[in-house]
Amino acid sequence: MKKAAQFNEQNLSNTLWSLAKLNHYDKAVVDELCEKAMEKAPDFNEQNLSNTLWSLATLGHYDKAVVDELCEKAMKKAAQFKAQNLSNTLWALAKLNHYDKRVVDELCEKAMEKAVDFIEQELSNTLWSLAKLNHYEKAVVDELCEKAMEKAAQFNEQDLANTLWSLAKLGHYDKAVVDELCEKAMKKAAQFKAQELSNTLSSLATFGHYDKAVVDELCEEAMKKAVDFNEQDLANTLWSLATLGYYDKAVVDELCEKAMKKAAQFKAQELSNTLWALATFGHYDKAVVDELCEKAMEKAADFNEQGLANTLWSLATLGLYDKAVDSSVVSQNPILYRLSFFDELDLKAEHLRQIHQYSLFFSLKQPHRQRTPLPESLLQAAQKAAEEEYKSAQSSDLHKQVSRQLRRLGWGHESETVVGGLSVDIVQRSSKVVCEVDGPSHFCREPRDRELGQTFLKRQLLQLQGFKVVNIPYFEWPGDEKKSDDSRSKYLSSKLKEVGIDVQNYYT
Repeated sequence: MKKAAQFNEQNLSNTLWSLAKLNHYDKAVVDELCEKAMEKAPDFNEQNLSNTLWSLATLGHYDKAVVDELCEKAMKKAAQFKAQNLSNTLWALAKLNHYDKRVVDELCEKAMEKAVDFIEQELSNTLWSLAKLNHYEKAVVDELCEKAMEKAAQFNEQDLANTLWSLAKLGHYDKAVVDELCEKAMKKAAQFKAQELSNTLSSLATFGHYDKAVVDELCEEAMKKAVDFNEQDLANTLWSLATLGYYDKAVVDELCEKAMKKAAQFKAQELSNTLWALATFGHYDKAVVDELCEKAMEKAADFNEQGLANTLWSLATLGLYDKAVDSSVVSQNPILYRLSFFDELDLKAEHLRQIHQYSLFFSLKQPHRQRTPLPESLLQAAQKAAEEEYKSAQSSDLHKQVSRQLRRLGWGHESETVVGGLSVDIVQRSSKVVCEVDGPSHFCREPRDRELGQTFLKRQLLQLQGFKVVNIPYFEWPGDEKKSDDSRSKYLSSKLKEVGIDVQNYYT
């Protein structure tokens, strides 16, 4: 400190770099060195600039004036930056959460020109930096992805996980790139840490990219390392598996066991995501759900509108009316009380539809209550959002086949209509029988016959209104129409007989 005034630009940069590498942070010392760095910034070369920013980021020392000055000089000398300088500078800005579009644009332009020189870690770090800075330029990301494809074999587990996470965060999906990274991730899954496993699964879920072999491998490792998962890892992993439609009871049980132990540390979003995942799977473990619900009630004030809607939908789907509707007085239910503060304009249509389903559940499970304890304007908006979705419903080919076959059997019905506040595929109102034609979107991908929570909840709501529900899964439906006309008739006759309906088969 006493001789800092005599330090030249190389001395200043090297000293800060050394402190960062040693993980030795003394604010007074760093402040003094930064003051001198400001004075001598015009003399810094590209490596001095890059190393100094990297060092400050590594030490967690943010002085906006210093960073601004160094960035200004970095812009002027960006053409001389090597690949490592570019990557390290962007990484530093991301770590410091310092975003200057002009600077990042300039560095990205040079990164495109020199992408061929980037090693695997620099590619991964650069993409991670852009994701953290929320700076997306398709041409830049495409170029970096092309190089990542070429060097994927050299990526370590952190590079793989970070690259996938970055692309997901940026909303940049290139199937060939993701396939290549997944292939390498499978081979190195045993080296993945808990966060890397969680982030990789989260990335695949965000992309909607499902590869059973990859998910199997990552889940196997997640089982082994579940004890190392923190609360965010646990919530994200369960959310990811539910989003991907991948259900493995042993994996979910293991993650739930760990979630129970760490529930007190769960944030509002983590509680909401975990409950949503369990409801989506239809995985009910009373002890786990009770614990999560208790924490959700305690932290209701921290929930945003999406979290509140997801939580209410989850409680309804899991049938927890004793937790979800414990009082008709809004102020005595923290989740409902918190939601009552949001204007309907704050909520997306999908969340309003969740509230509509919860409202139906509430009124049907608590018939002695006059209405759901939520603002009338919110309930009306929720109903309107549901009705708008119903108007856009279109019959699938499978639905048309089932409807046609039922008419051949002489069983008259309506298609794509609204019953009891819900859109149904097929209904015969006189007998109060609903037929739901369930395509792949109603089931998990693995196992394919496991029904998703949305399908379970709809059937439950219809049954609570006195309807008999016949579910027709796509994987049970007999094949080619010309060859299977008789088998289809027999199949439907059998399904209807289960709910007490006898039909005359015209073809027998």
